Amino acid sequence: MAILEIKGISKFFGGLAAVSDLDFHVSEGEILGLIGHNGAGKTTVFNLITGVYKPQRGQVFFRGHEITQASTHAIARQGLVRTFQTTNLFKEMTVWENLIVAHHLHIRRGFFGRILNLPSVKRDLNGSRKRAEEIISFLRLSGLKGELAKNLPHGHQRALGIGIALSADPKLLLLDEPVTGMNPEETQEMMERIREIRDRGITVVIIEHDMKAIMGLSDRIVAMGFGRKIAEGRPEEIQHNQAVIESYLGAEEEG
Repeated sequence: MAILEIKGISKFFGGLAAVSDLDFHVSEGEILGLIGHNGAGKTTVFNLITGVYKPQRGQVFFRGHEITQASTHAIARQGLVRTFQTTNLFKEMTVWENLIVAHHLHIRRGFFGRILNLPSVKRDLNGSRKRAEEIISFLRLSGLKGELAKNLPHGHQRALGIGIALSADPKLLLLDEPVTGMNPEETQEMMERIREIRDRGITVVIIEHDMKAIMGLSDRIVAMGFGRKIAEGRPEEIQHNQAVIESYLGAEEEG
């Protein structure tokens, strides 16, 4: 069953098509890779899915409901959450504080309830602490929970960024270049965590330039070139697809 459906979406900037008539779906429980050369439109697709941009044409459906014109907050509340290329952290807070704040931001309580310190607010805070502990343990960050986010090594900052996204209890997680800049050991560790995320019942879509990582992680791959889908299939099919090979080679020659 499709958890996400993209139907003919197009987005133009200054008359140029960043994404053009794009169709694909994401099946519940899979890891889908989204690949393409720089400028292919991958991050624009994530922005269209999550409501940052609105398409000029086409529709986006999440869990059977159209979200094309929904706000980013409404989409996130439904369980569709993303990470970013540049790690979205509270740099002056500790790992622990980042996750407490992130979870608390997703709790919807009234202003007067906070002032009056109602029991429901205390339960929310206890829930935030419990969730933070679970995520820290899952991401192997227990030894760093008191470390300021800005002082973490690059790989651990990426992991914390994913932890912040997990704090929203997503049903579908969009990961934007989760292993970029990591060494081979960090990459392997992150790949294992992503597989575990999927095994816990969270569907995953990944943008990634590390072809070894994306081929090793994905159940299926959608390849883009200049805003359009040029191929879709299993990793082994994409690796030998002539249109994908020519798209990458052509982008390298232009660069």
